[in-house]
Amino acid sequence: DASFWYRAKWPMQALAEKGLATFRMYMSPRADTDFIPDLVIFHRVVDPESLTLLKEFKKQGIKTVFDLDDDYVYLDPTNMAHLTCSKDRTAVTRHANALKTIPNMVEIFPQYKWLMEKDVKWIADNAFANFDRMVQFLHEADLVTVSTESLRKTYSGWGCRNIAVLPNLEKESEWSGVVRAPLLSKIVIGWSGGFSHFFTDLKPLASPISRVMKENENVHLHLIGAVEAKSIFEGCPQDRIFAEPWQGFDKYKEMISEFDINLAPSYGKKKFAEGKSAIR
Repeated sequence: DASFWYRAKWPMQALAEKGLATFRMYMSPRADTDFIPDLVIFHRVVDPESLTLLKEFKKQGIKTVFDLDDDYVYLDPTNMAHLTCSKDRTAVTRHANALKTIPNMVEIFPQYKWLMEKDVKWIADNAFANFDRMVQFLHEADLVTVSTESLRKTYSGWGCRNIAVLPNLEKESEWSGVVRAPLLSKIVIGWSGGFSHFFTDLKPLASPISRVMKENENVHLHLIGAVEAKSIFEGCPQDRIFAEPWQGFDKYKEMISEFDINLAPSYGKKKFAEGKSAIR
């Protein structure tokens, strides 16, 4: 996911560029016989195979790190992340029922297609089991890294003995080749995000953005990620609203470089919001 760049790839690349490390990256759990690491980082994984692999590495004396940069303990009830990792069966059930009963959900949420084929009880049990494994990761890993002090406090309360704050930082060179293509005489208000924050964060913005756009004919609104978010802004001048789906990361950088004002609302649970970094 998006945090993989900040939490894993860029830090490892920076070390490699300085000749301080070599690394390999895997999207699924595996142990190579030709590459014996000094350190293994598990980033936002809660599957049973990864937990088994972590325990195997520990038996071999290889140090392990578990990295988290979201507060799964204080997920807002509207956050769809409940579907995959949650201690709140009620919230999981509500989202699972929505997946199965609302038309066109497969088109809107293709990443959840595999879940739509499961029954609601299985989805709830799976999310609960994933949360339980997350707690096991907290206990088993030699070190847990999080992005903010708020997250450190949250997971320390779940019996995590060794936890450190590793802040999200930009790798400046990743943006050096991005050329901004401003819309002449236009001011672009922009938002990028997924459905996790669709209703909670975007809906409160509809009225003030509508007023700003109506009072200023040179203001445009650009939405990146959840193209359906455009429906929330029905009261805005439609000829000045542009919504585009997720792109590759290089394309994404070019798109948000058009923003004059980057919206980063957080109206959900206060504790969950405090766990977010200031990376935007």
